[in-house]
Amino acid sequence: MEKQLNKWYDELDWCPSQCYYYFIRNNEMYCIYLRWRHEDPWTADIIKCVDGEVKFDEDAVWMPIEIPFFKDDELENLKEYVIGHLDIIMKTLQHIPVEGYLDVVPEIKNVSFPRKGKMQVDLKDGRCVIVDVSRFPSIKELSMADRKNWYCMDNGISFDKCKEVIHIEQILGNPLHYVHETDCQALVFDNKKQ
Repeated sequence: MEKQLNKWYDELDWCPSQCYYYFIRNNEMYCIYLRWRHEDPWTADIIKCVDGEVKFDEDAVWMPIEIPFFKDDELENLKEYVIGHLDIIMKTLQHIPVEGYLDVVPEIKNVSFPRKGKMQVDLKDGRCVIVDVSRFPSIKELSMADRKNWYCMDNGISFDKCKEVIHIEQILGNPLHYVHETDCQALVFDNKKQ
């Protein structure tokens, strides 16, 4: 069966739903394998292909990928996330040091309002981000007392008197707009054994 590299193949029969994406790195073929099993979240693995095929036996080399929480209906966002981070994922799996925070999934540790019009978000990895509250109307309308009653939810934050969930991407910016693009190859391979 002929498959194209750098293209998603979906098997979206409700449960389990599976998606495959074949690519080449360092003259080796790999497959990104996404799976949704009965309940959220999606899981992701990189599988090293043998003779152009994904093996599902005990000899297969499966490498789980740490990804943020993606719900059943967020498949397209997950695909974009994994492809956008593919170089980092591969370096991490191969234990190649990565400078900066590229291999870190940001998680919120604390939220505060240090001065008028500003919100400070402290991340578990030690970073601190200060943003204008004016970018978040649902937070801006809260009193200072209500702003103290925040909690983490789905890798974001909300407040007792706020109906909105502010996700980490809304604070840091959508990574799909600034992520370093992967070096894609538009090759075709035949995964039949020769």
